Amino acid sequence: MRTLDKIDIAILIELQKEGYIEGHSAKLNVSKLGQSMSAFIQVTLDRTTGDVFDNYKDRLVDLPGVAQTHTYMVIEEVKADEGLFLG
Repeated sequence: MRTLDKIDIAILIELQKEGYIEGHSAKLNVSKLGQSMSAFIQVTLDRTTGDVFDNYKDRLVDLPGVAQTHTYMVIEEVKADEGLFLG
């Protein structure tokens, strides 16, 4: 496997600074690793209603390689005119 030298790294840093490179990703060869792999991905939805969660989950489980989904909702804000019962 070839490693990056100082010139390669300098070029990559410059391309990132100028906005040509927005991020990095890696696709691992699971069979080459000889082990199974699990990944936990966080997705933030712009709406958090029941139908949005159901639609998202229905589409997600059809993707190849997706074994499970865990959907949860976090209450981010409580309106000032509503009480919040904690007892």
